[in-house]
Amino acid sequence: MPVAEVTHRALVPEDTAVAAGPRKVAANDAAPKPQEPVRPAADKPATARSAQKKDTSAPAGDAPSVDAVGNGDGSAALDGRVDAIDNGRLFGWVWDRDLPAARLLVRIVLDGAEVAKGLADKPRVDLRRNGIGDGAHAFSLDLPPAALAAPERLTVIAHCEETSCELTLRRPSADERAVEAAIAAPLTRVMDRLDLLVQAQRALQLGQRDTGRALSETTQRLDAMSDSEARLQEALESVGSGQGELAVRLDQMEIFLTRFDTSLAGFDARIEAFAESSRSEIRPQFFALAVLIGMGLGLALALGLKI
Repeated sequence: MPVAEVTHRALVPEDTAVAAGPRKVAANDAAPKPQEPVRPAADKPATARSAQKKDTSAPAGDAPSVDAVGNGDGSAALDGRVDAIDNGRLFGWVWDRDLPAARLLVRIVLDGAEVAKGLADKPRVDLRRNGIGDGAHAFSLDLPPAALAAPERLTVIAHCEETSCELTLRRPSADERAVEAAIAAPLTRVMDRLDLLVQAQRALQLGQRDTGRALSETTQRLDAMSDSEARLQEALESVGSGQGELAVRLDQMEIFLTRFDTSLAGFDARIEAFAESSRSEIRPQFFALAVLIGMGLGLALALGLKI
């Protein structure tokens, strides 16, 4: 079994002298403990991971680089991809994790020449569901005929004006598209159900708010009715006392009417007595008047006969 030759440079402590040339280490020797802390995976640029997943559909010479170009680690916050080319348009999304409100500029380059550009500012529900900011980080750009004829030579570059960082967006492989298509339909149904649940919860919250307002208004009305009932009770007591006074007044009125009826009855008797006395006094006078009239008529007849 040949002995493996391993060269250790950065892993050897600074106070250890190292001889020139490679060091021979047996295969079963333990590796020296590293002196520098291992950098967490979260601190690595996102574009480094995308570099390991290059699109195999493009030729090796024309494959776009997926390494971010920018100032320092600011480019690590950029993330996105090209989703598809359909009906003469290129679809995808890109955003800046550190600046979720920023809308990035997307440029499409064909063999070093820019053929299209636009902002990644279109809303998409799936982006919002997956925590890509507010979901308005998608882009859809029209491609010229030359770009449609050679899609494998296209390079899609996202640029953040705030940080001057750039990211070359990768294109998914055929295997990735197949996996996404397999999980898209059931995941969409589940997310639609979740959206319905959120809407129902929102409607329930609105209903509870309206119910609370209605209860508050009802309480205020009951308080007002209680005050009205107190005032009504006072009014009823006033009416009761007024009814007592009215009853006394009615009794007094009945006594007055009784006395008035008695007075009217006596007045009628007096009128009848006066009429009887008047008739008895007028009869002799009428009798004397009749005698005088008869005598006058007799004299007139006698005189007339003489003539």
